[in-house]
Amino acid sequence: MDRSEKSEKLPATIGNYIAATEAVSRVRPRTFGNYCRSLRMIASEIADIEATKSRYSAKGAKKWRSKIDELHVSELTPARIAAWQKKRLDEFADDPLKQRSAKTTANTHVRQAKSLFGKRVLPLVSEQIDIQDHIPFSEVELFPQQSLRYQSALDPEVVLAEAVKSLKEEPLKILTLALCAGLRAGEIDGLRWSQVNLKNGEIRIEVTETFEAKSEDSLGTVDLDDGFVGLLRGWKAKATGPFVVDPGNEKPPNWPGSFRAHEQFQELYKWLRELEIDGKTPLKEVNKPLHTLRKEAGSLVNQRHGLAAASMFLRHADIGITARYYVAKKERLTTGLMIQPENVTPINEESKTDAGETSTKRTS
Repeated sequence: MDRSEKSEKLPATIGNYIAATEAVSRVRPRTFGNYCRSLRMIASEIADIEATKSRYSAKGAKKWRSKIDELHVSELTPARIAAWQKKRLDEFADDPLKQRSAKTTANTHVRQAKSLFGKRVLPLVSEQIDIQDHIPFSEVELFPQQSLRYQSALDPEVVLAEAVKSLKEEPLKILTLALCAGLRAGEIDGLRWSQVNLKNGEIRIEVTETFEAKSEDSLGTVDLDDGFVGLLRGWKAKATGPFVVDPGNEKPPNWPGSFRAHEQFQELYKWLRELEIDGKTPLKEVNKPLHTLRKEAGSLVNQRHGLAAASMFLRHADIGITARYYVAKKERLTTGLMIQPENVTPINEESKTDAGETSTKRTS
């Protein structure tokens, strides 16, 4: 007996949908993994699937994902997603700063999850999955976009000086490649000595057998300061392998998208979050502290050479991206009206009036 077209398709559970989407998706594995994590995270919180610490183990993570993957995508209705968004904000109702951050985070998760149901992939997946009209996120509104302009809260020279004094060699390599060359984490992890031209003082970001660039615009050459070239020359003289950052005999975690030098990155992240400057820990709550160093690098280039140069240095496709998210004001910007002595009215010390009120005497 012939089966109908509908019966031949798999039910639109989250697990089935992700598997079918992965088979036809053209995005990078790391990016696809981010999309899936956001979808599962939203679904788990909507369905009240408890996220215990055990889910960070291999066995616990598999069990946690299996519960989510059994959910039907039709359970992700616009009303439930809107309620999830509101709940995210309600957790920080008394803290405007954290609520602002929660809006940005919620928007990121919605955008990433929504990408799995895009117009390009949906027709292909619907040939295998009985998706019908159950398309999550299609009617979901994002929170108004928050300003994501980078505001520097640290002195990069202090960070570099402290790092040279206290970091081990491999984490120090990672930090300097981000802060002095503006490289992304993935570019640092995959960087080979063959890409470092010490004679010309430059690093070439290119596709290799073990590294795929974020985009074609990410490919290019980064110029290096003479002092950094000297530091790299010393490290290269001791190198025993092809990669700049050498994790030694340590094996990376066995999960998609994990860094080859995972332990060294984690060691640096911990150091950055605990770094104290003038009695404060400016990176303590930062989700991506290494990316902050890349922004500091871009800000310094912007200060010295201008926005166009900073965009080229960071290898952005659009100078607007550099302006909106990556460069902070490093110089004082004032009107200059009070610089000239003749424009300044001196103020004497305060004196008390007979009525006990404070008055201010100005000199002529």
